[in-house]
Amino acid sequence: MALSLFYGDGRQPAQNLLTFVAKFNPARVTTTMQTTFIRNTDDGHKVEVIGPYVCVDGKPVADRVVEVKDHPNRLRILHTLPNAAFMAGPVVLTAEEASLVRGALLQAKPSPTDPVAINEQLRNAINARNREAGIE
Repeated sequence: MALSLFYGDGRQPAQNLLTFVAKFNPARVTTTMQTTFIRNTDDGHKVEVIGPYVCVDGKPVADRVVEVKDHPNRLRILHTLPNAAFMAGPVVLTAEEASLVRGALLQAKPSPTDPVAINEQLRNAINARNREAGIE
């Protein structure tokens, strides 16, 4: 891929990272959480999952992965990077990288042990599947 960080509105990556870091404390993220390396970007930044966050050079940039087809700037993204499949904040991911990221993010979340929480999680998953299939 030619680009590794994408902003459709012309912002610089550092501006968005500073805004995101103001919300999340990277010192807290890097101390006790498991780190999963994803890849190095074309411009030398290290993309990894640290605990529940996707990080670039140790600074959190996203807490979830979004498919490009569901992204609000999908036309700009696909025009710039036709092989983009997923986005994690400003980071473009292939399908394989997104699979690694999703697995690492799921490992970082504690498993529910309360029966009510388990039922809620199952109900949400079934509803999401039905919505995607077009069932109301």
